[in-house]
Amino acid sequence: GPTILLLIYLLQEEMKKEFVEITLPAQLQNLEAILKDHNEGKGFFLGDKVSGSDLLLVRGSLYLHALCSTS
Repeated sequence: GPTILLLIYLLQEEMKKEFVEITLPAQLQNLEAILKDHNEGKGFFLGDKVSGSDLLLVRGSLYLHALCSTS
């Protein structure tokens, strides 16, 4: 019934909060370190031109921005 739906909603919100406050910052630090290892962060994740990795990270960052905006 409605009580179970409320519990599911609250659990999802708590999981989202943990992801945004704990998991995400740690993972972004890892990505930043990788990028800094490649041309001191002035280039791309792989090679010397835009790759699928760069595009995937842009897409992911747009999704994460939307997720964090709803917190």
